[in-house]
Amino acid sequence: MKKLSFLIKNKKSRRAAQRFSAALAFISALAAFLPAPLTAAAAELAGRSFSICGDSISTYEGYVDSDIFYYPKDTDVDSPSKTWWGQLSGLTGLRLLSDASVGGATVCGNPQDPTGKCFTSDVRIQKLAGPRGVSPDIIFVEGGINDFAQNRPVRPDAFQQAVISFGDPEGPDNIIVFSDAYDLLLTKLQEAYPDSEIIAFTCTEIITYTDETHTKWFAPTNVFGASIRDFNDVIRVTAAAHGIQVIDVHGCGITPENGALLTTADGVHPNATGCMLMAQTIAAELLH
Repeated sequence: MKKLSFLIKNKKSRRAAQRFSAALAFISALAAFLPAPLTAAAAELAGRSFSICGDSISTYEGYVDSDIFYYPKDTDVDSPSKTWWGQLSGLTGLRLLSDASVGGATVCGNPQDPTGKCFTSDVRIQKLAGPRGVSPDIIFVEGGINDFAQNRPVRPDAFQQAVISFGDPEGPDNIIVFSDAYDLLLTKLQEAYPDSEIIAFTCTEIITYTDETHTKWFAPTNVFGASIRDFNDVIRVTAAAHGIQVIDVHGCGITPENGALLTTADGVHPNATGCMLMAQTIAAELLH
């Protein structure tokens, strides 16, 4: 009887050990599919606030107080979570404080513009603090495409030609040279938000297709012969002079070869997948 009892206990112990080993194997296998622990950089970003000084690429109806916006407009960016900043929030845990973006906005213009459409206007810069006047932890500057599209001279060497072309329509306070306007923008942001980290973006690719199948294209230039890359060079140089980080979203992966798949029909605004590439590029820089 004792021998039988001993055998039963032994079998139970072996079964228990087998079950324990199986459980350990299951947990080990499951661990391979669990997300990795947050890096120190990711943990530091989570919960921090950001505001955006941008154009239509950064707008979304209901998130900007201007009636000039781009998304949604018959695109697949049909929810704020699909914008570049919505996807960035999902990747990093950053929290949107204020989207002070305006469709069609230029960095150039009259800083006294009461509508806030000009990037350097006091009205626009104040909106970055949100309705409660709280300074954001990070300010993202996304602009320049409309300056290119509206034929602003990229550097002062084209200033005289620009005056002749435009007649300085907004008066003596109007800044029509992009390098001057971008320098003023960064100066005013640093003065208004000394405790905020300011991060500038290069402009995304602009693609001009010459056929309906979007298989033929050319690299556009404005009336002064400047390309989007020339505008991006000014962004980099000016930001460096201010000690401001630049994230190269122009290199996010949107190219003329794949632009039909990654932008809307205009070849300018990223679609949901294009926004994902932007977000991933920005997140990679912030988390590295």
